[in-house]
Amino acid sequence: MGHVKAAEAITAAFAERHPDVTVRNVNVLQFARPAFRFFYENGYNFISSHWTKFWGFLYRRYDRPARHGMLVSLTRWAMERPLLRYVREYRPDFIIGTHPMPTRLLAHVSDKNIAAIPTAVVVTDYGCHSFWVDEATDRYFVSTEDVRRCLGGFRVPPERVAVTGIPVQPKFARPIDAAAARRSLKLPERVPIVLVIGGLLSAGYLERLVPLVRAHAPGTQFLLVTGRDHWLRSQLKRSTLPGTDGVSVYGFVQNMEELLAACDVVITKAGGLTVSECLAMGAVMAIPSAIPGQEEDNLAFLLRHKVAVSAHAPDQLADAVAPLLTDAKLAAERKSACRSLGKPNAAYDLAADVVRQIETRASRVG
Repeated sequence: MGHVKAAEAITAAFAERHPDVTVRNVNVLQFARPAFRFFYENGYNFISSHWTKFWGFLYRRYDRPARHGMLVSLTRWAMERPLLRYVREYRPDFIIGTHPMPTRLLAHVSDKNIAAIPTAVVVTDYGCHSFWVDEATDRYFVSTEDVRRCLGGFRVPPERVAVTGIPVQPKFARPIDAAAARRSLKLPERVPIVLVIGGLLSAGYLERLVPLVRAHAPGTQFLLVTGRDHWLRSQLKRSTLPGTDGVSVYGFVQNMEELLAACDVVITKAGGLTVSECLAMGAVMAIPSAIPGQEEDNLAFLLRHKVAVSAHAPDQLADAVAPLLTDAKLAAERKSACRSLGKPNAAYDLAADVVRQIETRASRVG
């Protein structure tokens, strides 16, 4: 979902700031053979959930450009022909990939007209992996200077890299007062609030966590957002939490920016887009665990800059979260650190950069 959300944010930024530019947001897996799409999508979800150490092994093993050939060849077999047909019909002036695979396919096709279309890749994490890198990619949009330097280690020329940040929806770029957000959500203004975003924890874990946090910070309210996590939603229905005072359960929400503005701490996973939304809103994070690989890179970045705490066991996580709920000075410092790292205008900056690239290319051709 992170790659999809980044693409949606870029599309929204173009629509708002550059309405004269026609943008199509396409999930290239729609062109893939059904079996490939099934295993590509569900394979990662299964391995990263159940075989996390194996996923970490694969992530590290294939962090070498020379080892990408088999996956590229398999993907070319699965989707190249219908993807090329679509590109020929659309005839874009620029191609942006929020995942490296489509731009990599298109940059190396035998059709010279397609191969000549400028391409950019948006790196959607706070670490970098060699799979993002391809010699034919014209532009890279990255989260931090550290990632720019990392790409340099893979021989990417620095002039091809723009440190824009990871694109988030324009709604995360608009400041929201915490008190106003709480009034809008009908939440009390003077009690600690913890936001929990699903996709990571079980109902049993949360049943243990809530009283442990309240032992440190009495009266703490909890907002539990299950989102697309149907398993957690069904678990919560059978748990004691929905009837607990000060615990609110939400399904899929459209006002995440309000929830982030209203909370003191957000318990979440370390996905690149989620992290970027939290930083943009000044929301301090608590990370119970990280998937080996890209999420570990993201967590290391957050801990290094002291904008997150991390612990797995419920009692340890409660101990880590408690100071952020009870020490007003510390909480303010950490929120300020989040905002200083956040790049809420990343999608706008990326769109402006692409427009400049298109205009420059047009002037040369002209």
